[in-house]
Amino acid sequence: MELLSKSFLHTALVERQ
Repeated sequence: MELLSKSFLHTALVERQ
């Protein structure tokens, strides 16, 4: 489930930009 957390963080970062 760590992969999901990483994916979520990446998405949040991309959406923030």
